[in-house]
Amino acid sequence: MFGISRRQVGIFEAKLTKLNGHRGFIDVFWAGKLVCEQKSRGQDLDKAFHQAIEYLEATVKVSPQDLPRYVIVCDFEFLRLYDLEYMGFNNCSTTLYHD
Repeated sequence: MFGISRRQVGIFEAKLTKLNGHRGFIDVFWAGKLVCEQKSRGQDLDKAFHQAIEYLEATVKVSPQDLPRYVIVCDFEFLRLYDLEYMGFNNCSTTLYHD
């Protein structure tokens, strides 16, 4: 997109082992920028956010400049953007689909 290979932007479906020993897949990890967790329509986005945070906790060996600032969670109806630099987790939410 825009002359940039997607491999230069992010890692998609990256396998990892969470701190609890369970394996998981980060939907999108863009070093230094964001982590994205995509769910089916109607799924709990709060749960998706906490899942994304678990993935970040499992990447503690990542250099500090590679830790993402943003978390995006989406269920094909709603999209939430969290800015992790503001620990109040003020977020921006938008409706992507409406009947």
